[in-house]
Amino acid sequence: MVFPLCCCVIQFGFVGSKADLSLFVHTDTSSIIYILIYVNDIIITGSNVVAAVITYIIQRLHKEFVITDLGPLSFFLGIEAISDTTGLYLTQRKYIVDLLTKSKMDGAKSCSTPISTTMALTATDTA
Repeated sequence: MVFPLCCCVIQFGFVGSKADLSLFVHTDTSSIIYILIYVNDIIITGSNVVAAVITYIIQRLHKEFVITDLGPLSFFLGIEAISDTTGLYLTQRKYIVDLLTKSKMDGAKSCSTPISTTMALTATDTA
């Protein structure tokens, strides 16, 4: 049941997001930590300075619930997460490859995308 887990996270000082009921956020002057709970999967992430805090949260959750730490994020809800020194990249490549294979289109020739692949979008761009 997810409800006891949510209550536990709130007791840790996290605040539930108004935009997404499965997202919990904890902020202080030097860091931010996010916990995303989806059915029986949990993602815990935050700024680089909080690695020890994240480990502590995992240990506290482990005392309350039967959990397994699967290490760094690699897949979540069909989305592949690739992390390197410049950031975290999300892709659905594996989902698309599996979809093409299932529909027997994995041998089809690719074509150019009709949109620019070099244009960088910013938070201030408008549609």
